[in-house]
Amino acid sequence: MHRLRQVGNAKLRHTNIMAAKVDNLVKLRAEKATLDKQKAELRAGLSQDAKKQWELYQDGVNRWLKMFGANFEVVNAKASFPGGKPNSSYQLKVNNIALDLGDARTPKGTPCFRTALSTGDKHTLAMAFFLTKLESDGCASKVVIVDDPMSSLDTFRRAATLQALADVAKKAGQLILLSHDQAFLAEFEHYLREPVHALELRMRNQGPILDSWEIAEFHRTLWNRSFVVLQQFLDNDDSSHLVGPETARSETRLYLEDALRTKF
Repeated sequence: MHRLRQVGNAKLRHTNIMAAKVDNLVKLRAEKATLDKQKAELRAGLSQDAKKQWELYQDGVNRWLKMFGANFEVVNAKASFPGGKPNSSYQLKVNNIALDLGDARTPKGTPCFRTALSTGDKHTLAMAFFLTKLESDGCASKVVIVDDPMSSLDTFRRAATLQALADVAKKAGQLILLSHDQAFLAEFEHYLREPVHALELRMRNQGPILDSWEIAEFHRTLWNRSFVVLQQFLDNDDSSHLVGPETARSETRLYLEDALRTKF
């Protein structure tokens, strides 16, 4: 029976129908080999382009980090394509030691992104990526929205961030800056050195509304408060029960700073 089946299969292979199918299989295998070769060439080119782009991106991020005075940098940035999907990875170099980003499975006590950077450092890194992305894509026709960028930043990074945002405002189609910090928004206008359209979210009986907010009035309010305190000190012979000398000295500094800021 087995021999009979072999003879039958051999006869079937030599029929015109099966010969055509075998020829088609050979043709398809040759086409697949060609496509596999093209795919390998395209993947190699894509990997090379991704490598160049990541090198440029890494340089851009590190340039911003240096400008912000950060004591860490991004290293070993690279692209990968697991399962055919584009992905990327990088390390953080802190105190000359390269650290993996880590994830929820990273053992406790292992230095990684979550544990090696402070909250301010994390915000600084995010801002560096954001600004590099804007540079890479161009923002001349874009509306850029930045929400409360000052969280946990020291004085130097605050000033550097204000300057960076002022530069973005001059290049972008429009910059919308959101913050709970009125003093920061007033500082931003100073760094921008151009008029801004300031709005304030206020509560009314019918609910929250957007209303105009005068930045100059904000400065004048601080100025006038100090002025009133100093006037009380000067107008009273025995002023110790109203405003003491120490308070008067501190208010003098505030008065002069706010006056100069408002004027210039």
